[in-house]
Amino acid sequence: MQDTEIDLMHKIAKGDAKSFQSLLILYERPVFSYVWRLTMDIPSAEDITQDVFLKVWKNASSWKPDFQLKTWLYKIAYTTFIDKIKTEKTTAELPENLVDNSPTAEQDFIQTEQETRVKNAIKALPEQQRQALILCYYQGLKAKEIAEIMNMKTNAVEVMIHRAKQTLKDMLGGSHE
Repeated sequence: MQDTEIDLMHKIAKGDAKSFQSLLILYERPVFSYVWRLTMDIPSAEDITQDVFLKVWKNASSWKPDFQLKTWLYKIAYTTFIDKIKTEKTTAELPENLVDNSPTAEQDFIQTEQETRVKNAIKALPEQQRQALILCYYQGLKAKEIAEIMNMKTNAVEVMIHRAKQTLKDMLGGSHE
């Protein structure tokens, strides 16, 4: 029988390494995927993902069962990403050659010409619009969950996603064949 999220987090809070391994199996790939889409850089995404799970290990007792575990994890990933940007005093914009340099499994995201165009258009969105759009469409979260992660009101997130979609439509609309 599989542990519930509450049981899993209680065990992790008590230092249970097997439970932490179970958490990694469940959530490491989705968290990495989200962070990769934010950074567009595999090494940075790996570093941030590692930091996220280190924070989870150290702060498991601070998780409250009234929040979904995946929402809590994405919030940690979001704040870790923002902290990294502030610390490095750089933008999330990275040269293309950092994304396309080496053949990896993650390059499945950017194989076709249209995927590359969409990726570049998403990269060009204002930071908060990009965050909200990624959480909604790539991570499958609802506006309420995104609002919790981004410390915003739900209707503000909905407007932000609408604007992001409209901007993408305008950017990509002229070249559909």
